[in-house]
Amino acid sequence: MWFSRQYGVVPNPSGSADQGTLPFIGLDDELSALRDDVARLRAENARLLRLLELTPQQARPPGPIQTGVFDGEPGPVHAGSPATAKVAFFANLFAARPDVYALRWENTRTGRAGWVPAVRGGWRKGVPAAEREYLPLTEEVITAHLSGELELGLYPLLDGDRCHWLAADFDGPVAMLDARSPT
Repeated sequence: MWFSRQYGVVPNPSGSADQGTLPFIGLDDELSALRDDVARLRAENARLLRLLELTPQQARPPGPIQTGVFDGEPGPVHAGSPATAKVAFFANLFAARPDVYALRWENTRTGRAGWVPAVRGGWRKGVPAAEREYLPLTEEVITAHLSGELELGLYPLLDGDRCHWLAADFDGPVAMLDARSPT
């Protein structure tokens, strides 16, 4: 048996047919039906682009950086993927400096909070920068973040003043106005 998208299960070209299947549809008819499907889908895409007021450039499929597939790195993952594949996907999608990462701190007494680079022995005021041993961003750190054990901050600026992603944080009552501002 062969499977046809348009007609379901059809007998194979030898002509044998099981009970309950449709008569064999010629390849020319199937090709014609597929061409009709493509034309219909293209027209629907054009209609949706007009409705959403998107240019073809804005509506193009995600590039390799958006899907996490570039330079032969891990591709899409799913719920059944091994944890190592999920961590590799995250690390690849949110590429960041591998030599340092940030941790969130919070002072419950004052209510202040912020981010500091992760250093061996924890952050202490007054320690000269030359004496700080910054901790590298490792698979174990990313795993701890993804499992909710720590709040991880990344430094997205890479060598050569490049970055793979950018985030912006808009807070307060006028956040939506700030986000929509052209400047």
